[in-house]
Amino acid sequence: MPLGQRSFRRSAFASLLAAGLLGLTIRTAHADTEPRSDHSTAVAQDADPEAPRYVQPPPPRTRFVWSLGLGYVFQGLYGVPMGGADMDALLGAESATVTIGADIEAMSGSTHYGLGTTGLNAGPFIEGHFDRLHIGGGVRIGAFNVNRASNSGGLFSSSEGVFLRVSVDVFRFDSNAGAVFLFAKGSADTVGGALYGVACGAGVRF
Repeated sequence: MPLGQRSFRRSAFASLLAAGLLGLTIRTAHADTEPRSDHSTAVAQDADPEAPRYVQPPPPRTRFVWSLGLGYVFQGLYGVPMGGADMDALLGAESATVTIGADIEAMSGSTHYGLGTTGLNAGPFIEGHFDRLHIGGGVRIGAFNVNRASNSGGLFSSSEGVFLRVSVDVFRFDSNAGAVFLFAKGSADTVGGALYGVACGAGVRF
């Protein structure tokens, strides 16, 4: 082989080798500077269990809720004690931390002197959740009646007032969405005079 061809081939081989080494160097440098992918991050976290992990919070869940509670109510009007059955219903929208809806309460009883009493109230309601403890309240309007001693009707009056309600879940079911609870409720209404009431009982929430 002529000496010129040998020199040409040696020069070409040396050029190709230099180009390959240069490309490999550039590729390695680029790989070191580019950010790691999510897959490589996950692999690194799996290799190091102490590494901080990002957990996406679950989306807030809102559902329709209703409850029914039954109990006993004690009331006082003009110094006259009254007592009887109490029914308290709640319906609205519930999230993990709060319930907003309407509260409806019906009462039927009698005074200390044996005169029959009835009451019905309804109004907006908001309640905060603290694990099993629920605390809330609202305003309401309604009607109240005390029967007369004679058969000539009763002492009927409209009512306006406020109330505070506290309940504690004692048993949860339906993936903790429903519960059996105990409740206590205090109220202050005006029916021409101040009507105060305290009710307590148990109920079920769905």
